[in-house]
Amino acid sequence: MEFLNSLFYFIIVLGILVFVHELGHFLAARLTGMRAEIFSIGMGKRLFGWNKITGLTRGDLPNDWDGGNHTDYRLSLLPIGGYVKISGMVDESMDNEEIAAEPKSYEFRSKNALQKAFVLIAGVVMNLLLAIAIFSWLTYTQGETKLKTTEIAYVANKSLASNIGFENNDKIVAINGKKINNWTEVIDGLVIDDLGKDKKIIVDRSGTQVTLKLKNKEVLDVLSNKGSLGLSPKGNIVVLTDIFTLEPAGEAGLMTYDTVRTANNEEIASVQQFISVVSSNKEQPVELLISRKSGDTLITVIPNNKGKIGAGLFEISKGDFEIVSFGLGESLAIGFDKTIQYIDLIVTSISQIFKGNIAFENAVGGPIMIAKQSAESAERGIDSFLIFIAALSLSLALLNILPIPALDGGHLLIVLIEAIYRKELPIKVKMAIQNVGMLLLLTLMVIIVIFDVLR
Repeated sequence: MEFLNSLFYFIIVLGILVFVHELGHFLAARLTGMRAEIFSIGMGKRLFGWNKITGLTRGDLPNDWDGGNHTDYRLSLLPIGGYVKISGMVDESMDNEEIAAEPKSYEFRSKNALQKAFVLIAGVVMNLLLAIAIFSWLTYTQGETKLKTTEIAYVANKSLASNIGFENNDKIVAINGKKINNWTEVIDGLVIDDLGKDKKIIVDRSGTQVTLKLKNKEVLDVLSNKGSLGLSPKGNIVVLTDIFTLEPAGEAGLMTYDTVRTANNEEIASVQQFISVVSSNKEQPVELLISRKSGDTLITVIPNNKGKIGAGLFEISKGDFEIVSFGLGESLAIGFDKTIQYIDLIVTSISQIFKGNIAFENAVGGPIMIAKQSAESAERGIDSFLIFIAALSLSLALLNILPIPALDGGHLLIVLIEAIYRKELPIKVKMAIQNVGMLLLLTLMVIIVIFDVLR
């Protein structure tokens, strides 16, 4: 069931991203007078489609079918993206007859360098616009919600935060000289801002200012291993769910939606903290102060020999929130800024891979990881799902613009070379370049999938 759920969301995400990308190529081709023979959702065999000549039809079109200046809009068998076939664009689909023929006025090959470049970058531009639109829409409809605290309730044992010296009840004052006002700024300052640089953190500890240092590589290690800093803000509470009747939680009388206030007299502020207390008391009584509708009550639970009680846990914040609303213009500006921030984060992460600070196998993900993260983001809600789509759209844009044969950037590089030398490269040379690029991409994909499976 989990596999089908992941596959479902993977198809949705991939379909949206590829549709938007290919729509950019399609619209740009039409604007520059090129023929777009096919616009396909999915790959492989044509299931059904529509064009102005034959109307709505099922199955493949005749081999000698010529749509003229009309496009066949189709749904194809394999739901793994899609494509636009632009007349005269040199790729692996060209046959010998097309290669030998003189380019016609409506073909890609006959257009000038600017027109070709416009068509090639249009897909990337559409992916960027999709991200801006998502970030702007979320900002406009929901504003920005900020937890108005910089105080740490709990520092997880053996976490990065613990290792560099954070303590419970520390208040974060500044990071790299920037004043910190809320928990969003805490996370951004520690993880996102100045990625690639060491961090100097000022905390207020019982009225005394203490300086902590966070090394860039320590942050990157946490990010690449999908870990966390180990910090929980003041105001979070832990709620029980999915109580198993025959497990310690059920036998002790715990109920779904019970709120855990304390465990062995220790105030509980995070799921990590509660798990730490319970797991360190295997087969030993743990006294819980529980809040429920009927009032507060003390319940003793005895974890099993694995340090578990048989209950689901989730963490919610009861802190003081500030919700800031924005107009349409402000939302667009914030959406643009967030897009730039994500691009900077992606580019910096790539540079850190080449510097050896992030392991390649931990930094990249193939279809298996994308499918898993698609489902996980969808389960967290529509906002999380849309943000995941926006981030992946930016990754797709940056990947496609790289000067690698078979990608948009590779095609663009060939156009640039031809513009400089004012001469078209031989078709066979272009075909060879595309084939080598495709082989490299397939090899890279196989390696990434292997890492996916190993994970």
